[in-house]
Amino acid sequence: MERDPGLDAARAYAMILVVATHAALSFMATPIGWAVQDRSHHLGVDLYVWVVRAFAMPIFFWLSGYFSRAVLQGGVGAFVRHRVTRILLPLVLALIPVSLALSALWDWGRDVSTRALVADNIPKLQRSELPIVLGHLWYLYYLLWLSAAALLASRLRVRAPRGIAVIAIPAVIGIGALLWIGALQTDTPLGFIPDLPILVYMGSCFLWGWFVHARPEQLERYARHAWHALSVAPLFLAVAAITLRTAFDVFGAQFGIALGAITLVGPLVAARSLTARSLIMASVAMPVTLIGAVAMRGPLGAT
Repeated sequence: MERDPGLDAARAYAMILVVATHAALSFMATPIGWAVQDRSHHLGVDLYVWVVRAFAMPIFFWLSGYFSRAVLQGGVGAFVRHRVTRILLPLVLALIPVSLALSALWDWGRDVSTRALVADNIPKLQRSELPIVLGHLWYLYYLLWLSAAALLASRLRVRAPRGIAVIAIPAVIGIGALLWIGALQTDTPLGFIPDLPILVYMGSCFLWGWFVHARPEQLERYARHAWHALSVAPLFLAVAAITLRTAFDVFGAQFGIALGAITLVGPLVAARSLTARSLIMASVAMPVTLIGAVAMRGPLGAT
């Protein structure tokens, strides 16, 4: 399977953002049901978290769809072996230790801190009553379901569309899933029964990546529009920052963040040259710059 340095970079940057976001959750001003909430918090952290949540996991599923089709070109046997060794086996080995660790951390968090109640209209991470939960491994579990669906589609000889339909079909499915959920982002599913709206939404990103691999000219088309995406993204992110700072209207902020995230996806997944990969770093640094600008207006410990 031929490697694409731009897509490898996109995956690496997305991983860094996800790790940094989890480290920042306890410093959010909005209670989301995380294990602990630090005494020091600021709305700038909320802005960063909502931005990353809007596009990081969809990028992972996009990349998974893209590379899954590449693996399947080696044959059904190779595809199944790859899924077992790279997804199923790590999931089985890590499920119990990670689940027990999460349960212990959430129990400890309740003991050492008094957390504010989580509003009904805020996407929140909740502790399950089940002794074993997916937790942070939900991505692997849902990827197994999508891999099975992709394998079935390949056996039925379903062909990828051409032209604008490559992005239009996944977009319609994804927007429909968000309308089904009633939010602009998805929560973290913990149960073993798949959350169908979340599966459909992430599946639309997986499908988009699958289609693009089948129609590689699409990557070049996206790369040509990278400059346009980067020029528009700061406007949407600035609107989100202002909304979050002045009115704390979470849904208004999410709207701006979602639009800004859409413009960031293009450069992240379509980098084909050194120039485009440099733009990726700029797009990653942009939310951090906005957070700094907001934080300058008040002390970090302000409530």
